[in-house]
Amino acid sequence: MTPDFKKLESNIENIEKSLVSKKIQERSNLGTATDRDNYICLGYRLLVHAEIEDYFEKVCININQTTIMLIEQDIYAKSTAHLLSYVDLKKEKDESKKYNESVKTKVLKIAKQHEISIENNHGITQKHLEKMMRPLGLNNIFSNTDLLENLRKLSERRGEAAHKSSVSATHLNSYSVDKQLINNIIRQLKEIDEYFEEEI
Repeated sequence: MTPDFKKLESNIENIEKSLVSKKIQERSNLGTATDRDNYICLGYRLLVHAEIEDYFEKVCININQTTIMLIEQDIYAKSTAHLLSYVDLKKEKDESKKYNESVKTKVLKIAKQHEISIENNHGITQKHLEKMMRPLGLNNIFSNTDLLENLRKLSERRGEAAHKSSVSATHLNSYSVDKQLINNIIRQLKEIDEYFEEEI
């Protein structure tokens, strides 16, 4: 289990303990939640989404930075080959420059550009994950269709909470649905996280 996943579990647990009391949970599940309860539950959804997004970004940045560190020592990791093969599938404008560059120079340039791309990420749907993960060879996650669907649902629910008017808060609040969805995501991520540990 990566340190990033342990931190994710801990942060989500702390968010829930800090925000959603047992009384709020009970009122939400019974349909008697107050306006304040509703806003708190929506805040829980938004914060957990942000933590999951941060987890994916950190996993990718850690692998990318390790690739940079190793290549600077002339050590070629699995992620080095993935970065090269991913970029070589795309046409480069300057073919002569492409072939004159050393492998080391090219990988360093690609990895540093990819880190900027990861830092500019804003989401947890499949299209966001593919942009961050496929260049690093982190492809196993894309065979887990249940996880991808749950991430899509959470992303959709996060969008509803972030963009609907305050009048809609009561209708958007469904703490039990969010809780079950998040529990499923964490359980599925735990399996994938073991794979991330082995990727360098």
